[in-house]
Amino acid sequence: MTPVRAGARVRSRVVLASVERKGGGRIVVKTDSELQIEGEDKPALIAQTLVMLVA
Repeated sequence: MTPVRAGARVRSRVVLASVERKGGGRIVVKTDSELQIEGEDKPALIAQTLVMLVA
């Protein structure tokens, strides 16, 4: 990972990785995220997010 310098141009990319029904009105959503810095080879951030929706 690379630190983001003040004034740098960045781009966020989020991809829906999966959606799973868990029963009982629960759904788990998984996304993969990457924060890219213009002109840099390495991203500033790589993350996977899990969210549980309850109806």
